[in-house]
Amino acid sequence: MDVLINPNQSLQNAGIGLLAYNQLFGRPNDPRYTAMQLDEESTVLLSAQREDIEPEFNKLVREWKAAGRAKSLVSALAMNTAYQQIIGMGKDAIPLILRELSRELDHWFWALEAISRENPVPDESKGNIKEMARIWLQWGRERGYAR
Repeated sequence: MDVLINPNQSLQNAGIGLLAYNQLFGRPNDPRYTAMQLDEESTVLLSAQREDIEPEFNKLVREWKAAGRAKSLVSALAMNTAYQQIIGMGKDAIPLILRELSRELDHWFWALEAISRENPVPDESKGNIKEMARIWLQWGRERGYAR
């Protein structure tokens, strides 16, 4: 859960990630966030994590893995319809993808890069799936997507 707070206020020992105030505070009608009034001076915007995507995500992962076993090229795996639908879930899918990657090494890197528009893997680590997974999982922890 992301929390957005007024920069003049603090949220002590919340145990949840904080977003920069200026990032979203001017958009109270954004459907990704729910405003919660803490007191007369403090408003918190809570991200509306789409809990409903996990069953669909799990179904798509099973479809992708079943279809992908017959293919060896990463590009063919990434062009699979189920994989593309996972990418279409957007940033809500990142924690689920990272969870899958921590459970079993697989080619989630294309999806992570497509969704996040980042690639933390240095050139010297490309092709080393174990190292790429370690780097992406660290990236996820640093950004609050994984523990």
